[in-house]
Amino acid sequence: MKEKALLAPDGPAIQEAAAVRSLIAYINTRHGLTVPESDENLPEFHRRDPGLCLARDAKLRDVYHVAASAGSSCPAGRKPGEPCGHSRRFFPAKEIKALEKAVA
Repeated sequence: MKEKALLAPDGPAIQEAAAVRSLIAYINTRHGLTVPESDENLPEFHRRDPGLCLARDAKLRDVYHVAASAGSSCPAGRKPGEPCGHSRRFFPAKEIKALEKAVA
């Protein structure tokens, strides 16, 4: 499996379920939480931090889209203009403004 950065230079990158399971296992092990046993046991989404979320594809169940406040790796997130459904769902407008204010 080829490793990909969550936030690649050209935008968020789609991740395979196995890579997401590895990430969740690493984080959960460090915090003493349960580790998913298989890809089928993975959550529909995983909020990584206030600015990053991993959302399972509704049709292709073995991939996750990386959603950030600035965009998403899904096909709709690659279009210029309005944010895709993932970005709107996980990063409401008031939350994006708070993140931008914190960075500035």
